[in-house]
Amino acid sequence: MGDKDGDDDVERLLAEEDERVTKKSESSKNEMVIRTIPEQTPYQMMDRADEEQILAELNGLPDDVLDTMVYSFPSGGKRITGLSWVGTKTLIVEAGNYAIEDPHIVETADAFRVVCRARDLTRNIALYGAAEVPKRMKTRDGEIEDPFALSKALSKAQRNALQNLLPKKLVAEFITKCMAAKGPKVRFQ
Repeated sequence: MGDKDGDDDVERLLAEEDERVTKKSESSKNEMVIRTIPEQTPYQMMDRADEEQILAELNGLPDDVLDTMVYSFPSGGKRITGLSWVGTKTLIVEAGNYAIEDPHIVETADAFRVVCRARDLTRNIALYGAAEVPKRMKTRDGEIEDPFALSKALSKAQRNALQNLLPKKLVAEFITKCMAAKGPKVRFQ
């Protein structure tokens, strides 16, 4: 399957899923939880959802967060679809032959900055990913120290490095597979 075919399959599955979710949400039996995230850029929305997954791994939060492989949500009249942190790790394991080299961590007074280098051992390509996470996080009651700031920065930098390496065709095929499975593997907004 080529990139165009993969993109067409993803678009078709997204349209079918949108219709299915709309029908389900109109009935009393919701098959999946639909969350509304305040208006943000697509990157901010995926980053925030990935942060939930990182915290779920650290704190043992609900499995529905950890089962999400693909995010899909409307933004600016278009549907944005992409891999979650868990989806990225799952695809890397399935594809095989990828490695993350030792991260470079810088601690400032306000944040942790992490740069990771990921390597595709098959194609002999290495690319970097970076992330910065503030040491303090906003809550309903103000700001508190984020005990997981370093872990979040490290996971986000790894995600960014690995996503830079993944071939678009491989990602499109994986998203198509997840979309076809329906269930908890896809989170729609």
